[in-house]
Amino acid sequence: MRKSHKGLISGVFVLAGVMCNVSRAHATDPTTGDLFQFEEFYSPYKCFGTWGGSMNNGAQIIEWSCNPGNKAKDQTWMFDTGDCITTSQNGKFCAVKNGMNEKKCLGTYAGSTSEDAYLVIWDCLGQQHFDQYWQFQQDGETGCWQILNFKSALWVDAQWFQVCSGSCGPDHIWQVASPGQRWCPWPATP
Repeated sequence: MRKSHKGLISGVFVLAGVMCNVSRAHATDPTTGDLFQFEEFYSPYKCFGTWGGSMNNGAQIIEWSCNPGNKAKDQTWMFDTGDCITTSQNGKFCAVKNGMNEKKCLGTYAGSTSEDAYLVIWDCLGQQHFDQYWQFQQDGETGCWQILNFKSALWVDAQWFQVCSGSCGPDHIWQVASPGQRWCPWPATP
């Protein structure tokens, strides 16, 4: 665990010479409207959820051990196919709602479009708040998915749970298609 520059603890990913097994690749499509947990591809058994399971507006999204079923409902997410924005140029972006409280959505802190914006949980505010709309793009190499924000056109980054295009965090360089930005969906069990 490491403190971020905002004083909140975030999961830190380190490649310690251990590569993931190819059998971990997931072909499961998280855009079906079902509940999923998202495991970071290069950090096995680590999923993202809210800080302390909080559903308070502004609670930071962090990485911690995946807990299946009802043990950590804050780690479950639904791509809401009924609440989407579609553009001819960029395709479909939908609200991503939390399984613990489907009135709460994944967004960026204060609707920020900055590369270092933290991801947070917030009341779902509809299409007036484009920071709450996301697109999932499957990575053909791993079978996992990348998550793109509509408002900023930036990717979810695993290092600091921020959105970024080139660099996130004070000393971590990430490219748009870096390994840390691949998420493997697991169907959430009720």
